[in-house]
Amino acid sequence: MTSVSIANAQPAYNNITANAPGGYGNFTGQPITVVPGSQLNLRVVTNVAVAHRTAVWVDWNTNGIFDAFELVVNDVTFSGPNAGTFTASFAVPARTSPSTPACG
Repeated sequence: MTSVSIANAQPAYNNITANAPGGYGNFTGQPITVVPGSQLNLRVVTNVAVAHRTAVWVDWNTNGIFDAFELVVNDVTFSGPNAGTFTASFAVPARTSPSTPACG
């Protein structure tokens, strides 16, 4: 993983990670503010052009634990020239308080 971004977050989020060890990035120290009911557009860039899995958890209830219901993205890219870029959208639950949940 070399970067993670959410262009429509407030403020826009862009984390250039270099190469995350083992392909895992922990971004809990860089929370973002969310709007309940909004849609967020995620982009993850890697340095590999092979199929790979991307999974994202968001600590919606800010309890410091990634619960099973907080897995918001879990998908695979296809091999080929665009395999290094993964994009997905996910909805912020309407009952989420406008806070700064941690992403991991």
